Amino acid sequence: RVQLQCKIRKKVIPLWFQVIGGDRNCIIDGKSAVKAGLIAKINEVAVDEKVFSGLGQLKNFEYDAELIENPTFVIHPARNVPYRLKEDVKKEIDQMVEMGVVEPCTEATDAVSPMVVVKRKGKLRICADLTDVNSNIKRRHYPLTGIDQVAANVSGSRHFTILDCKKGFWQIPLSKKTSRLCTFATPWGRFSYRRLPFGLVSAPELFQRMSTQEDPVLNKLIKFIMKGWPETSDEVPKSIRNYFTFREELSFTEGLIFKGDKVVVPETERKGALKNIHAGHIGVQASLRRARDFLYWPGMNSEITDMIGKCLICERNQRTNQKETLMMKRIPEYPFEIIATDLFTFKKQEYILMVDSYSGYFDFKCLKKTGSSAVIKFLKDKFADHGIPQEVHSDGGPQFASKEFKKFAKEWKFDHVQSSPYFARSNGLAERYVQTAKKLLKKCREDGQDVKLALLLSRNTPGDGLKSPAERLFSRKTRNPLCVNRNLLMPKVVEDNSKKLQEKREQQKKYGDIGAKDFEELPEGERVRVQERDKSWSTGTIKQQKSGRSYIVAMDDGRIIWRNRHFLQRSKLEESLLASETQSPVHEPIETSSDRAIVDVTPSDPLPKPVNDTPVQLAESSSSAGIQSPARAPVITTRSGRVVKPPDRLNL
Repeated sequence: RVQLQCKIRKKVIPLWFQVIGGDRNCIIDGKSAVKAGLIAKINEVAVDEKVFSGLGQLKNFEYDAELIENPTFVIHPARNVPYRLKEDVKKEIDQMVEMGVVEPCTEATDAVSPMVVVKRKGKLRICADLTDVNSNIKRRHYPLTGIDQVAANVSGSRHFTILDCKKGFWQIPLSKKTSRLCTFATPWGRFSYRRLPFGLVSAPELFQRMSTQEDPVLNKLIKFIMKGWPETSDEVPKSIRNYFTFREELSFTEGLIFKGDKVVVPETERKGALKNIHAGHIGVQASLRRARDFLYWPGMNSEITDMIGKCLICERNQRTNQKETLMMKRIPEYPFEIIATDLFTFKKQEYILMVDSYSGYFDFKCLKKTGSSAVIKFLKDKFADHGIPQEVHSDGGPQFASKEFKKFAKEWKFDHVQSSPYFARSNGLAERYVQTAKKLLKKCREDGQDVKLALLLSRNTPGDGLKSPAERLFSRKTRNPLCVNRNLLMPKVVEDNSKKLQEKREQQKKYGDIGAKDFEELPEGERVRVQERDKSWSTGTIKQQKSGRSYIVAMDDGRIIWRNRHFLQRSKLEESLLASETQSPVHEPIETSSDRAIVDVTPSDPLPKPVNDTPVQLAESSSSAGIQSPARAPVITTRSGRVVKPPDRLNL
């Protein structure tokens, strides 16, 4: 407890404060507020016409009567009104029209009820005899409060007052259809009720239900807000115990509960609120920010997150995964231990490129044919010059996934390492030097220079902190037009090249990992979404982890594909909902142009190893494994593995 000097309206007043734990708003007690002149007791009773004026209307609700099957209605004529009451009855009807309770009706209606005039305590009351209409309406049931329950609620109270809920039913609007059913006849024409009339079946139950907001939890909460909270949370019902910690922030006004400036949403309205929060299918964080500005209910954040995670539209159209951290490949210990190769196209001509990971020495050649034989011949020439490497890295295109290339790798005794399909970064070394080769070809073509001479000079250009590719590969510079000193051509062993490569790659990883993250591993049987080449998402199941971040996925349309973790996301949708998306049965695999790794399996067959090959070659490998594959027409594919259909020509 501490006394502080507070400046209020240019006056400094000492006020006592109680220091409590937690981040809460500072408040002033009643005595201090009176002392500071912030509030004052005024013994005056006045009439304010702006308060409780008008009839009032329930917001965001219209009563729509539910009819029984094959309803039968009756059209009654207008009853006579005693002459001495006619003027008063007409005034009452005109007043009801002015208040918006009834409106003149000139169109044909299915039902017309007679008007009933009730005179009580010198006042007239206009009603409609809705007996025939009530017999065709399904009655709603809701427990009404009895006199015993009311007496129990006020037990122990000392002060009482009376608040007349005058014409309470008229605060509930009717739908257009129900309004026309509540039409009654008068000597001055027909009128239709626009508000809930007295005498309509289910009117008391409906009024009581709307009064409690159809939410018993918030009904209890309102009582505690209005009557006061107990000292401890143990005295509060479990259903509203979550509100106890911030009870001072709760208020009840205009039929709504507020937590500060935020509306506390009833349970019955939360489904609609979630739909509005996620309108436009914005992301999780944006939806949370949108909701926190206006709404509150216990567990709101988790419900929003879970709802968006299970949104089918969002899963189908989600963005590409965030990039992952770089995986450093093994640093070679000597020249030509690890090489990478790839094919590329320049000016409608096909080229093959090879680069040494240790030295950065690269070479390329224009190919007349792009089959496996041409690729193998190029590599054999390079292996004959520099020796057989330990590892050959490729993107696993059709030329590298063929039986001929596998046989070549086996006979020449090197390991063939394939990158994940459609993930160029896995074969990043070759992809980087493809860019270098294309730039060199383009510039030499425009300038008319000799490509081979430019390639020679490029191989003798030192790298950033590294010797030139020629020095790292041959331990000497190779003679070129710029070399005039004979001593520069003498052999000299390059030391610490592997160490410098390690440092350079660590630096690349440091900057490459900015904004990147590692995704958790996916276990076998996990339901996932797979990003296709057109950026759409399809569903499948993880069958096995191939290596590192590569996975074998059994797609719901029957395909077995090989994908990097970058193209996979966990699916939070229910199994039944995912199954409803699938158009093709699982036991009938289909061929698409979006995947190179496609094999045919049946539910009882073991999972074969997917390869990046043409469907014809895959069928052969399946047959050798004992899997019977149906006969298919020859399939023509591009170098990247895309299936193309040749034009149908007239054959006479």
